[in-house]
Amino acid sequence: RLSASDALTHPWMASKIAESSAAMERAAQELNDPQNHVVEALQAFAHADAMQRASLEAVAFSTAPEQLEQLRALFHKIDRRKMGQITLDEFKAALSEHKEIDDDAVVQLFHAMDISKSGYIDYNEFITASLMSTQQLIEAPCLLTAFRVLDTNGDGHISRDELAAHFSPAFLDAEIDEMLASLHKEQLDFEDFKHAFL
Repeated sequence: RLSASDALTHPWMASKIAESSAAMERAAQELNDPQNHVVEALQAFAHADAMQRASLEAVAFSTAPEQLEQLRALFHKIDRRKMGQITLDEFKAALSEHKEIDDDAVVQLFHAMDISKSGYIDYNEFITASLMSTQQLIEAPCLLTAFRVLDTNGDGHISRDELAAHFSPAFLDAEIDEMLASLHKEQLDFEDFKHAFL
């Protein structure tokens, strides 16, 4: 039987450690690519109000999988444990090349993205936060589909009860009330929903 130190130096383990390190380095480089606006989108998401976050979740749910392929690949690069969740350590490693984001800001960003408060960022939470690019959302044909997902009775309005049914337990009743109050509305029509992204 191998000792722990021998196991760590075993060729198979060494190759797995090297693969994991290489994957994290690629993810960090991809996040650092000036053409990739994911980091900016994640930062914007952290500063978004509850209504924007909730609406983004519906948009993410309604977006065709082929439109999310780049983001899916990036998620899998960051998720080096291949568990379908990003840990805080994995997130920190992926953002390590972004020196303009200090450690406290990375932790705050992580917790803002962890909508379910599970201690991890799951795939849907990552996609939701990554879609925070306003131009991307307004041009996305899935915005109407997202509205229709939330408008479960099909009356052309999203009521407080429909919001609660869709977003509980991620959002408390008080947070849902606050979302509507911030828009000075008791229910949302499609224009109100679009306004959440502007």
